[in-house]
Amino acid sequence: MPWKAADAQVVVAALDADQNGVVERDEFVDWVVRGLEKCKEDEQVKLMVENSDMGRKMASFILAMRAFVGDEN
Repeated sequence: MPWKAADAQVVVAALDADQNGVVERDEFVDWVVRGLEKCKEDEQVKLMVENSDMGRKMASFILAMRAFVGDEN
């Protein structure tokens, strides 16, 4: 199913902490960091990462995002 303008507006509204209509770098980084923290705590996510090809791809993405945001852990 393709994304619609309304879908994009929902995503921007969720990420746009200061509600200025723009997702700035710091807002995006904060969102990624919060997601990474949730991933560390979620046992189902850990199992998925360890036991599937898609999980390994997601782990690669997470590692890339950590490098982007400067998280060296």
